[in-house]
Amino acid sequence: MDELTHALDAFGPWDWACVGANLTAAVLGFFGLRCWRGMPGLSSPLPVSASNAALGVVTGVMAFTVVFGLVLAAAAPAFAPAPEGFVNVLVDGKHAVVPKGDNLIEAARKVQVEIPYFCYHPRLSIAGQCRLCLVETSDMPGRLVAGCQVRVKEGLQIITTTSAVKENQRAVMEFHLVNHPVDCPICDQGGECELQDVSMGYGRSVSRYVDRKRVVPDEDMGPLVATDMTRCIQCTRCVRFSAEIAGTYELGGIYRGENLQIGTFDGKPLMSEISGNVIDVCPVGALTNKVFRYKARAWELTAKESLGYHDALGSNIYLHSRRGEVLRAVPRDNEAVNECWLSDRDRYSHEGLYSSDRATQPMLKENGHWRVAAWDEALAAAVAVLKSATVAETGVLVHPASSNEEGFRNYHERCSWLY
Repeated sequence: MDELTHALDAFGPWDWACVGANLTAAVLGFFGLRCWRGMPGLSSPLPVSASNAALGVVTGVMAFTVVFGLVLAAAAPAFAPAPEGFVNVLVDGKHAVVPKGDNLIEAARKVQVEIPYFCYHPRLSIAGQCRLCLVETSDMPGRLVAGCQVRVKEGLQIITTTSAVKENQRAVMEFHLVNHPVDCPICDQGGECELQDVSMGYGRSVSRYVDRKRVVPDEDMGPLVATDMTRCIQCTRCVRFSAEIAGTYELGGIYRGENLQIGTFDGKPLMSEISGNVIDVCPVGALTNKVFRYKARAWELTAKESLGYHDALGSNIYLHSRRGEVLRAVPRDNEAVNECWLSDRDRYSHEGLYSSDRATQPMLKENGHWRVAAWDEALAAAVAVLKSATVAETGVLVHPASSNEEGFRNYHERCSWLY
C-alpha cells in the first residue's frame, strides 16, 4: 500500500495525461474492433466490411490524437514568456519566474517554499553533502535530486511534498543526529541554530538511536573562535569558506568515514583577518564566538543597524545589545558593500567600548595629574589651547577612510574660526 501511495504522489500532470490518453485509445480501439467483427450489443450495428473496419481504425486514431492533445494542453501549465535571462517554473503548483541558472532551493524561496539544507550556502561552492535538500522534479519523476545542485530550466516542476521527500528528510535528520550530543541548553547557538530549526520542522519526534556516540576532541583555534567539534555535522561550510573566501586553506576534513573530523591540519590557530565568519556559516554550535560565549541568549538581544568604522569599506553590521550594553556585532547583508561577510576588527571592536583604560568622561591634566572635569570646562580649555597655538603647531587627526580632499576641506571648515 505504501508503494502505491508513493507512486500516486509522484504522478505529475504529464503522467495523468498519458493515462487518460491510453484509456481513450483503448475505448476507441475496442469500439473499432466491435464494428469490424459485427459483434452484437450496439444499438445500430454497422455493416461488416473492410471499408467500415478501416474507417473505424482511422476514426480511433484521429480521436486518440485529438484527445491526447487536449489532455496535454490542459495538463501543461500555460506561462507567459519569461524575460530575458529568466525561466518559468512551478514549485508545488505555485508559479515563479526565476533567474536562469538558479538552483532549486533559490527558486523555491521565491514563492515562500522552504527546502531544508545544511551544507548549501549561496556564497560558497556546491558540496551536495548533507542530502537534506532532495526533492522531485518533472524531469525525473519518482527520483530524488539534490536541490542545491540541480539548476532550473523553462517549465520545470519542483515537488517538495511527496511522501518520498518527507521520508528522506526524516531519515537524513536522524542520521545527522546520530553523533550530535543534543546539548542545546548549554550551547551558545541555542535559539539561532539551523540544526534546531530543521530538526523541529522536518525530523522525527523521537530518536531511535541508542548506541554510544563518538566524542571529538576540541581544538584551540585562537582567541576569537570557540570550538565544540563533537557537535559538528561535517557540512564543510567552514572548509569551503577558508579556501574560497579567505584563501588560507586553514581548515579541512581529517580521517574518513565515521571518523571524519573538521579541523586545522597543523593544529595552529586561525590567522585570517576574516576568520570570525566561520562562526556565521556554521549551522550548528561547533564554531561559536569565544568573546561572546555564555554572555546572553539570542532572544535576549536587540539588534540595531550600524556600520563598520575600521576601514574604508564601511561594512554593514548589526550591533546586538542587552539592556543598553553592546555584546556582539554580526554582519548585515549588503550585496554592494560587504555581501554577508565581516572583518574581525569590525566584529570584535565593540569590546573597546568597555575597556578599563577607555576615557568615558572629560579630564584635565593639572600639575601632572588627571582630574575629572565638566564638559563646559574641558571644551573651554581645549579652545584656549587651540587659540594659543600657531598654524604651524596645529594638526588635525583625520579618519583613515577619508580622502586628502575631504581632510583638507574639513580642516578649513572646522578650524578656520580659530584664526
